Amino acid sequence: MQIRVIVPDIKKNSSIVLKGSVYRYLRSVLRVKRKDEIIILDGKGLAIKGIINKIESDKLIIENISPYYENRESPLKLVLLQGVLKGNKMDVVIQKTTELGVTEIYPVITERSQMRYTRKLLHWRKIAQESTKQSKRLTVPVIHELKSIKDVFKEVANIKNKIIFYEVLKPFHKEAIAEDVKEICYFIGPEGGFSKEEVKMAEENGFKILGLGRRILRAETASIVATTLFQYLYGDI
Repeated sequence: MQIRVIVPDIKKNSSIVLKGSVYRYLRSVLRVKRKDEIIILDGKGLAIKGIINKIESDKLIIENISPYYENRESPLKLVLLQGVLKGNKMDVVIQKTTELGVTEIYPVITERSQMRYTRKLLHWRKIAQESTKQSKRLTVPVIHELKSIKDVFKEVANIKNKIIFYEVLKPFHKEAIAEDVKEICYFIGPEGGFSKEEVKMAEENGFKILGLGRRILRAETASIVATTLFQYLYGDI
């Protein structure tokens, strides 16, 4: 088993001391042993590997430190605007799109959103971290604060390629995206979809209106399908 943990602001020192929740996770959950190899990520692309040299009552000491690099990141930057979903549906979207290589996720309050407030932000970020480790990525997607539709349009104003997926028969076509695409922003609605006014507002803010086929997909399915589609056409799938 390859052991991976995320420790923000990790430094490349001759030895590293792991305490607190990371220590408890490694001892109680993974039951690590002395001389186990471990990979430590900062979540922003830096990774180092080392060997567990000492296990004490409140800390682990990692030594034999060396750089670690394994390129599993997509060359394509994907920014998902997700109409916020209720229950565990947001968990599914964050988990699966992280595995597929999403770069940023904006939970967005729309007209038909059934959630207007959430305390789940830290929970969603933890899911992104766990999915990053599972998929052996080096970079954790940024999970933004909950935003209104007007505010999120301001946030992504400088992105050239923007698409809103709507329940229309006009399917996605490759020509909708520029040839030298490096970044795509795509908007998926909540359970009830978008209102006509929201689609019009998106178009006024530079979004192209496209569909994902003739069948109506659940919101969480649409996010996974769209991410896969973009990675296949422009990324590394």
